[in-house]
Amino acid sequence: MKPQSGFLKFIVRFGFLAKGAVYLAVGLLALQVAVGFGGETDDTKGALEEIGRHPFGATLLLVLAVGLLHYSAWKFVEAFKDPEHVGKGLRVLYGASGFLHIYLAYVAVRIVLSGFGLMGGGESGDQSVQSGTSWLMSQGFGRWLVGALGVVAFGISISQLVVGYRAKFREKLALRDMHAWEKGAMITLGRMGFCARALLIALVGLFLVQAAVSSDSEDTGGMARALATLLEQPFGPWLLGATSAGLIAHGLFTWAMMRYRDLGRDGSN
Repeated sequence: MKPQSGFLKFIVRFGFLAKGAVYLAVGLLALQVAVGFGGETDDTKGALEEIGRHPFGATLLLVLAVGLLHYSAWKFVEAFKDPEHVGKGLRVLYGASGFLHIYLAYVAVRIVLSGFGLMGGGESGDQSVQSGTSWLMSQGFGRWLVGALGVVAFGISISQLVVGYRAKFREKLALRDMHAWEKGAMITLGRMGFCARALLIALVGLFLVQAAVSSDSEDTGGMARALATLLEQPFGPWLLGATSAGLIAHGLFTWAMMRYRDLGRDGSN
């Protein structure tokens, strides 16, 4: 990989810090529900709101917002400059990820401002998905578009499973700088995290297909509904607990990427 500048390395690593914190928060909240100490499953917005309730919560949210913007900047670099020569398909996904993390940064700032009475708290993740689905369905061929998005989500979930099973993320690690136990830990965390993400994305895709078939936008949902659906199944607490452990693992994996992500060498580390 072409060596990146020190400034770009800082952007990427700060971004990983923020992204990992969000996954850890969602996973920990879901784990509380699984073991009987929490109320309801939460999505990323709920996790950010929970962070905001703690001492210095507003400051933490602003730091996370800046970090998420840094991460989105890196995704746009990957999308438009393609430093790793991944091809058009992944570049489109990187661009979408960039916009998603800008939205998460906006949500974090909005929560801070709502605490000062300057803005409303906004919709939950599930409500946002339902509103967007309702708008799509009101357009020409709307049901087909929603169904197509569900199929795309299934495709993404399969790709996440492949990445996890084959540990393809190793291609982005600075293996030369890692001990054997560090490689083993990264592979374990990565596989757990990508499998958990694949399951949740597949459920979101299922909700979209259901909504397209029923013409009812209320059949859709985001991460919170996906986690709640797991809890409703036989052995639900165990399913939710395993998935939340995967989300926590992905958060730890993302934090570890601050150290082990291969960004090339430019004479500094």
